[in-house]
Amino acid sequence: MQRCVLVLSLKMKILFLFFITSMCTNFQFYETIKVIENIEIRKYDEQIIASHISKDNQNNNFSILANYIFGNNSKSETIGMTSPVILDKKTNKMSFIMPERYLISNLPIPTNKEISIEVCKKSYKAVIKYGGYTNSKKENKMIKTLKSKLEENNIIFFDDFEVLVYQSPYKILNRKNEIIVSINYDN
Repeated sequence: MQRCVLVLSLKMKILFLFFITSMCTNFQFYETIKVIENIEIRKYDEQIIASHISKDNQNNNFSILANYIFGNNSKSETIGMTSPVILDKKTNKMSFIMPERYLISNLPIPTNKEISIEVCKKSYKAVIKYGGYTNSKKENKMIKTLKSKLEENNIIFFDDFEVLVYQSPYKILNRKNEIIVSINYDN
């Protein structure tokens, strides 16, 4: 009996992961303006994000934001999962980008008051990509490389580094992550 429950539980987890993965919508919400070696300069469109700042760990952030998009909101509406997930390096804030079909006026209101909804204005960002699972050591190395390349090219940047994570932790191969920072960019 216990073995049957364990097998069923494993099947449910696999089905759940498949469901989450199939719901994920990758979309391009930026335009690549320039490429400098392994650095991209991007122009981002305005976007709406839902964010949560955890006092203890980012796993808590994910489950709280996931509850919001799975229907724990004013309309009990399921909101499509988008990619990437944004992690703020300084504040332990995690953000989900809302699908393009939403405006601030028709986006369901979170029932959890700890979730904030923000509109991010159009902006220019510098980006460096890397693979594998992300961790602080990799992130700091990539930030250092990104800073160095921006300084070499006289591009003014701000101190708002974020990590973009594109896949679920269950995907092992071909993982994509990015470090991104706001820049002052004139064509």
